[in-house]
Amino acid sequence: MIAISAVLPLLIAFFLTIAEAQQRVSEKVQDSAIYLRMMLLAISGALLTLGLESYISGWSVVVSLLILSVVLMISHAVASKLCGGGFAQGVDTFLARIYQAWNELFKAFQLPAPPDPEEFEKEFLQSIEDFGQTVVREVMVPRIDMRTIDSEDNLEEALSGFVSSGHSRLPVTGDGPDDIRGVLFLKDIAKTVLENPAKLVSEKAGENARQAVFVPESKPVSDLLQEMQSSQIQLALIIDEYGGIAGMVTMEDLIEELVGEISDEYDREQQELSQLGENLYRVNPRTTLSAFGEYFELEIEDEDVDTVAGLIIKLLDRLPVGGERVQAHGFDFVAERVDVKKGRLGSIIVKKINV
Repeated sequence: MIAISAVLPLLIAFFLTIAEAQQRVSEKVQDSAIYLRMMLLAISGALLTLGLESYISGWSVVVSLLILSVVLMISHAVASKLCGGGFAQGVDTFLARIYQAWNELFKAFQLPAPPDPEEFEKEFLQSIEDFGQTVVREVMVPRIDMRTIDSEDNLEEALSGFVSSGHSRLPVTGDGPDDIRGVLFLKDIAKTVLENPAKLVSEKAGENARQAVFVPESKPVSDLLQEMQSSQIQLALIIDEYGGIAGMVTMEDLIEELVGEISDEYDREQQELSQLGENLYRVNPRTTLSAFGEYFELEIEDEDVDTVAGLIIKLLDRLPVGGERVQAHGFDFVAERVDVKKGRLGSIIVKKINV
């Protein structure tokens, strides 16, 4: 008789399994209902064990576990077949009142819920998730934006470069931008000047440069950050697939990917996009396509380039001349300023034409 009484909680647990499968389809799973189902299964197991003990003695526990296992497998198989259908929806609706009553009872036993994270915490957690999927190419300073020092410059000329740029470390180049001879540190110049001021004119930048560190542009930033921390490196040169210099990255650049922009007294704020009139904007050429698209609530992607300037150059297959325009993604892009000597765009005027 006791064993037969286990049928009712088993039957309710069976229908709760169907209802839970339906809730997973609709993404509205009720945790309290899951606990109710597990409790009913435990009650059923206890009743089966007590009922069978007088017949099979110590084997009653094993038989009860086997019966519960079979019931669980069958209920899950049936639930997976019925979820999403009208029967499962009906079962879920019918048991809604049971959920409501159980929820009220269950509240007394619930552990306190953790407080909702603040907005900045959400953003930080998201940045950590994105950090693991970012490669160096996405955060580096492009080669055309790199400030460098010629290896033949004396230390006085190099010092002027440090003062004008506001940086404490600068790459030293030889025969061209791809010929990196090392990295010059401002503190090394300061030490040299203090020891022997005459060396400021007599010694050259190349003679005082430290060995440069090179990493591929496809390297994950998380791996690079660990390497720079362990090796106490503050600046790394980025090489492309052909061995040329693609850009450089600093420890500050990597940390900013996690915590956001870090500004100091030397940083100059440069707007990515400023509105000039109705549907008319001035855009920083280094603005990424994702940031540009986000401003207009559009998704703009390109497998070959990352920036607005890169998109224009790709579409024209060359560096544009001043005033030249090209249309793409519902926008009219005009090369407002072009530095032909340096081979770069200075600013871009964008007009939204798809309105």
